[in-house]
Amino acid sequence: MRTVRSVVGGIGTVGIVGLGAAGGFALSGLRGIPGARCVVGVDVRGTRATSAGKLEGCVSDQLKVLERIAPLDLVILSTPTPDHPKTAVDILCGAHPPTRLWVEKPMAATRDGHAQIRKAPGGPGVRLLLHAAFAPEVLWAIERVVRWRDRHGQIVEVVSDFNDPYAGVAEARTAVLADSWSDSGINALSVIARFVSIGRLIETTGTRPLQVRATFEMHDDALEGRVLIKTTWGSSSAWKTTTLHFEDCTFVTLDHQHATVTVSDPGRKYPDFRRLGKSALGDRYAVMFAAYATESTLLSSTEVEDALHSHLHAVTDELESA
Repeated sequence: MRTVRSVVGGIGTVGIVGLGAAGGFALSGLRGIPGARCVVGVDVRGTRATSAGKLEGCVSDQLKVLERIAPLDLVILSTPTPDHPKTAVDILCGAHPPTRLWVEKPMAATRDGHAQIRKAPGGPGVRLLLHAAFAPEVLWAIERVVRWRDRHGQIVEVVSDFNDPYAGVAEARTAVLADSWSDSGINALSVIARFVSIGRLIETTGTRPLQVRATFEMHDDALEGRVLIKTTWGSSSAWKTTTLHFEDCTFVTLDHQHATVTVSDPGRKYPDFRRLGKSALGDRYAVMFAAYATESTLLSSTEVEDALHSHLHAVTDELESA
């Protein structure tokens, strides 16, 4: 049976399927893999390939072009979210599947779509690109969370707010990103999972595609708390934050838009504010791709990736049944 192999290092030839904005971020991410070069790009929808001009290799609107350059070391799937299941399965079932397949988050907007990919030949080895979990402020906080727990007690609540100004272009955004929850919910979940264990869904409200509010149980050692995630396309500007609430009322706020961290400790007169370099997505992708290429300990396991999707789809299922 053909499989998508998991090999440490050794990435040379790369293909990118989906040449819109996400394809551009994928090209930027290749800077993080020494020796990697994009030799082919595919825009399966036949729309304007906004990233094509940055490619060194050939550009096609036919997925079959991947077979002519096979076997590729890596294919990155950056198509619109609704296209992920069929396109991923077509790549995996080709005569010469790539050594690795990385899929832009979310792997699929629906539970059935996710299962289609995992059940395909090599599907269990497909990796999910969770760029929000590799943001500089998140990586900085990961290194310090044990120290914060020692000083401030356990985390009792996590609140994530992910907002984008897409209300006026909701139809176009839906065609590419599905809805605010599919687009940003997986980002919030991937960040939160860096710090606490996310439990069952308690409650969800909202109106897709514009806004969703979801509350989950949270388990942090012996202490139980909650996780609250809010996503919206109705904001006047883009802003995204995750705040960790500790037992002694200390708040640690990660600003994902500006790559900053603010620690508000009630025992100090002034908050501790840190700016963590650049917040550009291209730089974040380079860090993420380096981690995926070397199978760094910063990677989530495929089991965690699937658990995040289970949380994502639990909210979607609840909203659809309401």
